[in-house]
Amino acid sequence: MNTFRSFNPDEQSIKDRHQMLIGSIGPRPIALTTSINFNNELNLAPFSFHNILSSNPPIIGISPAISGRTGNPKDTLNNILSTKVFTVSIVNHSMVEQMNLCAVEFQPEINEFDVSGFTEFSPKIVSTPGVKESPVILECKLKDYIKLGSKPASGNLILGEVVHIHLNNDIIDQGGHIDPNKMDQVGRLGLNWYTRANQGLFDLATPRYKPMGFNKIPDFIINNSSFTKELLIKLAYFDSDKELPSNDLYKALSKQDLYEKCIQSINSDEIDLAWAIINFLSSCINE
Repeated sequence: MNTFRSFNPDEQSIKDRHQMLIGSIGPRPIALTTSINFNNELNLAPFSFHNILSSNPPIIGISPAISGRTGNPKDTLNNILSTKVFTVSIVNHSMVEQMNLCAVEFQPEINEFDVSGFTEFSPKIVSTPGVKESPVILECKLKDYIKLGSKPASGNLILGEVVHIHLNNDIIDQGGHIDPNKMDQVGRLGLNWYTRANQGLFDLATPRYKPMGFNKIPDFIINNSSFTKELLIKLAYFDSDKELPSNDLYKALSKQDLYEKCIQSINSDEIDLAWAIINFLSSCINE
């Protein structure tokens, strides 16, 4: 049986709470964010508090937190609120070592492009360059800003509208889509841990029909230890609108034989037969 340890965030230190949250929610994509101040000084910094939030309009979010060590806002936050523009370059595996150099808190006049050895990519619309080594570059204008707190480690949600997208040709497949293997994206976890996305890819399509769901599986099947979680999932995914075969063929079988036949049908992906047997068993129980 699963057991849990419970914590009250208000009773944790900032460091412990931070590590527990970033260790729990991941992997998180990394936005290598370029911003600029009014002195035309560039800042390049990675943020894993980042995601897509809307496709229409195209909105992404990053959250430059107030420094947990100094209590000061990040240069990225100050710059974006001042100039209203920024650029996000997605980080892949070939970029991680250089990206890590950009995570150091330098003085505003230090250009992280110079420190990291990254190459500036000329933007089309905004004034902030992207990172040429990145597979995807997103030019953004500030859409909205939500201040989440004023204490050390407090977040600041920056909502940026994507006004131009650049895709490296090397990551595009023959169908014109982004190939996740070629993208080779990395994600942030807790502590110093990262993950490489294309080392654990799997395909899972969302059903375009109304599945049966676990709620339609009778308790006598759910509670039968012979029906593993994998078998139950196959039953739950079955199209509820599909017509089932006649169950007249099963009247001569014993209850045990019916259970075994049901499991065999699921294992051979004859899920319609399995459901026909289950319905027959249900009718026998209800008689």
